[in-house]
Formats: sequence, C-alpha cells, structure tokens
Amino acid sequence: MQNGQSVVIIAPRRFGKTLLILTILQDLQKSGSYVADVDLFTVLNRRRLAAETIVEKTLENKNKT
Repeated sequence: MQNGQSVVIIAPRRFGKTLLILTILQDLQKSGSYVADVDLFTVLNRRRLAAETIVEKTLENKNKT
C-alpha cells in the first residue's frame, strides 16, 4: 500500500476485515502516510462522496498529525 499498490481483502462476514484494514491504516499513519477511511454505505451520491466525504476525511487526517 505504501507503494501505491491496490489491495483487495475478501472474507466472509465477521472475519475481522475491517479491524485488519483499520490496523493497517493506523500503522501507515504512524509511519507518516496520509490515510482516510470512507464508509461507502453512508454515501448517497457521487457529489457527496467527492465534495464532502473525501474532504472531511482528508481534513480529519490532517488534524491528527
């Protein structure tokens, strides 16, 4: 992920996928990378995704550093 490689995680429900991803993002952030997690189930349309959700998460990440 640090080199820009895409990663796909596939597993049945309740196997810890989200915890794994959040742990990896936390480790990346500790090493100086900018990270943002976006829950796509809460996004109603493309405009909201682009204009609000991604901006909100990016600024949230910036404030943590």
